Amino acid sequence: MKTTLTRRQLLTGVALGSVALGLGGRAARAFTIEPMTAPVSKAYGLACQPTAAPGIDHLQLIADTRALLKSEIAGGLKPTDAQQVVVCPLCGCSITVTADA
Repeated sequence: MKTTLTRRQLLTGVALGSVALGLGGRAARAFTIEPMTAPVSKAYGLACQPTAAPGIDHLQLIADTRALLKSEIAGGLKPTDAQQVVVCPLCGCSITVTADA
């Protein structure tokens, strides 16, 4: 059996929903974007250097991209002077790779 809402129940629900929306809207703005502090920025910069520890640097990324680019040029998919821009997954910097070293 389905009962209908009374006017009091409807108004109470709307009022409580409005209060919850007002409080929830403020909580949703709790996340902010802040600039990196100097030590954190320096740490990311150091991880992005070609002379960093093996596995962390860009050398492997460049070598893989260069090999892929050379195979695409050999297959005739790209011209001989083709360039490819890759993005480092660690730091987000972009690197332009060419087939010739």
